[in-house]
Amino acid sequence: MPFIRVPKTAAIAPDSLKRFEGEYLIGNITLVVTLRNDVLHLMVPGQPEYELVPVESNKFSIKSLTGYSVVFNSNEKNEVTEMLAIQPNATYKATRKK
Repeated sequence: MPFIRVPKTAAIAPDSLKRFEGEYLIGNITLVVTLRNDVLHLMVPGQPEYELVPVESNKFSIKSLTGYSVVFNSNEKNEVTEMLAIQPNATYKATRKK
């Protein structure tokens, strides 16, 4: 029987998740992060909606995609300024729309 790694999860209060909501730009593509039923969702144009599972306070795995995750970075005022989309072959930086 093969070993399947199950990623660890972190408990994050729903109020803390709201800070990640918003629109993020990679080039001219807009990614949208929304909070519904205390769960973050990522919408990428032309793709299905993805559920984000908390791994750390600012890092989330993509529930249906092994090896894919997102990390939200903040500035010195603790405002979320960017999202890194981490994939097995590359990492993409998405800047938050103001």
